[in-house]
Amino acid sequence: FLIMACGSLSILKYNNFEWADKFYSQTKNVGNTRKSLLLLLTIPIYIIFKGVDFDKIAILLLVSTIYEISSNYVQKAINNEKLLNNERNINLMLEEKIKERTKELLIKNEELEYISNHDLVTNIYNGRYLKKRLDDIIKVKESSQQITMYYIDVDRFKAINDIYGHDIGDFVLIQISQRLKKEINENGILARLGGDEFVIAIEGDLSKYEAEKLA
Repeated sequence: FLIMACGSLSILKYNNFEWADKFYSQTKNVGNTRKSLLLLLTIPIYIIFKGVDFDKIAILLLVSTIYEISSNYVQKAINNEKLLNNERNINLMLEEKIKERTKELLIKNEELEYISNHDLVTNIYNGRYLKKRLDDIIKVKESSQQITMYYIDVDRFKAINDIYGHDIGDFVLIQISQRLKKEINENGILARLGGDEFVIAIEGDLSKYEAEKLA
């Protein structure tokens, strides 16, 4: 209809209708919908001023039909492009969300892995990790290789908890674990079994003298 209206205005301009030329120039910057409605008014105006011309009306109808078809096609193409852009944006957002979620899950898994293998009070290895590590060492160790084990029990620890409270008892356990860590090398494993019980496992050959000295 916009093309049909423009065609009507063109005919009026061609026939030197000054008001049509002025009307056309004034509507150049009007919004598309409003402009289309205004231009459609030129059809009955043309009929009023020029009379009924079936040939020209038929041409305008043909142009209108072609315009309608092409307009629908263009509009669908625009809508499809918008949908594709929206889909791309949504996919990008989903990818970012997935990356963020994956990163969060990896961090959570690392935290859970740490918690499952460490004592919550002293932050050294727990009995679960010690058992798993010893199983791995035993499976792969050579026949000439040995593992030296130390079992450590803190005397009168229950009395410390009963007299001074669990906060002081936890502080004592932390201090003991820190001192024990200083006495072992990279081949040693320090773990708290629970309560006041600690275990040190050292992989590698130690002489009797070295084992007694470390004790």
